[in-house]
Amino acid sequence: MPNWKKIITSGSDAALNSLNISAALTASGNIYPTGSGIDRQVLKTDGLGNIVFGYSEEIVAVVKNVSGGTLAKGTPVHATASGTSGNIVGIIAASASDATTMPATFVLNETLADEAEGEALALGFIQGVNTSTFEAGQIVYVGPNGGYVGAKPTGSSLIQNLGIVTRVHAVNGSGYILGSGRSNDVPNIEEGYLWIGNSSSVATPTATSSIRNVISSSFAQTASLAPNYVLTSVTSSMLAPYVLTSQTSSMSVASASVATSASYALTASFALNAGGGGSSFPYTGSAIISGSLTVTGSTNIQGALGISRALMERAEITVSASGVYTIYSAPTSSCRGIFADYTLISTNPGGNARAGNIMSIVSGSQVRYTETRTSDIGSTAAINVQVDLSGGNLNLELSVGTISTTWNLVSLVRTI
Repeated sequence: MPNWKKIITSGSDAALNSLNISAALTASGNIYPTGSGIDRQVLKTDGLGNIVFGYSEEIVAVVKNVSGGTLAKGTPVHATASGTSGNIVGIIAASASDATTMPATFVLNETLADEAEGEALALGFIQGVNTSTFEAGQIVYVGPNGGYVGAKPTGSSLIQNLGIVTRVHAVNGSGYILGSGRSNDVPNIEEGYLWIGNSSSVATPTATSSIRNVISSSFAQTASLAPNYVLTSVTSSMLAPYVLTSQTSSMSVASASVATSASYALTASFALNAGGGGSSFPYTGSAIISGSLTVTGSTNIQGALGISRALMERAEITVSASGVYTIYSAPTSSCRGIFADYTLISTNPGGNARAGNIMSIVSGSQVRYTETRTSDIGSTAAINVQVDLSGGNLNLELSVGTISTTWNLVSLVRTI
């Protein structure tokens, strides 16, 4: 530059043909970069008087590290009200396993010491980070222990897709930030599929056609069931894998075995074949019989049903000959006494009848019971209700003397 052009006074109209500044340039308080940028970069200000190179497609913010420690460049961070001052937002490290630090709002574009302010990316190109364990084009997620990982978090961790890797390098790796700002929604699912958690607690689309043996009200049948064991409703929580929703004309315990421990209601008329040899329907829960019940093959209604003692149960028996008939039976291992209300009526014209209740107690090999009854209509002297101990079972029995007509007893029974 000619000497006469080295000093330009105000108002001079002398022309500058060229100007070469080899050192740092400060103009109007702004400090300009000394080097050249790279392809696609533009000049921008950082708001602190520095003119720097950057990318026009970036969305950036000035943030303040309030995490209590240094946060490295590339760290996904969560915006927090703590430490926010004016337009500068406080940030802490995001972690997929801690919902209070999610979602990642930004990714740091520089390393920040505690309480330091600097630049963070919401969207755009990042370079100068470690991507050595990734592959080009690989999706990056917020890690369960913070930072960024290449595998989608499982279990109870939140899932946030941050972007993709564009260059693999231990020091100068790069990628595009695309997904900061929110945790992922549940994806769409095709018709005819359900989300079912797999062994890693990950929701997996599963065809409804592959879900078998579901019968009613989300109770699942997990083993084969003979169709002639039929109950019509569930009266308490299901504890076993069987739910029956239809009715057949008979129930034959000799043809199959059903082990369960739930409570059911028999709400219609059933004929039960106890197998001729007095075998028991292997049922270990409790039942309410609100319709009529016919027993063949055994006079032991309780034994035939295998009903245990948790609820008030209805038992009915019809007799036409002398003998001792077991109305209800409970093992002494699970009860201390039988309590029953009953009505007794004959089928002869006019209907001899009475009502009564009975309570009993068992202790070791001893049984005591007390009966209270109404006065008779006609005479019921040939029929007595009693409690007896036999084979480890406490039995409610009907003792029948000489009779010339059919008698019907209906009883509501419970055990304690």
